[in-house]
Amino acid sequence: MLIIRSAPAWASLLQNLARLDGVTSSDVTAAVRHAERTLNLTSGLEEIVALVGVKEITSEHAVKLFPAYLETVERLTKHVDGWSGVK
Repeated sequence: MLIIRSAPAWASLLQNLARLDGVTSSDVTAAVRHAERTLNLTSGLEEIVALVGVKEITSEHAVKLFPAYLETVERLTKHVDGWSGVK
């Protein structure tokens, strides 16, 4: 449920990250690509954002997505902390 309920917030967050970095497209896919490059991620974000509007997923699907979800949280946190010089 965490992954599904947070998907819309992730989409918005990634669009705002892209905008702060000067990406002018309002396309979620462009924001995902930008975040993948910026955070050096290879997978997971697109699949998480694609869950916007989905009501449920199988536990197997959630288990598959969760490592990428956590990695994204960690890398995004480090990226944002870097704006203020926090190590």
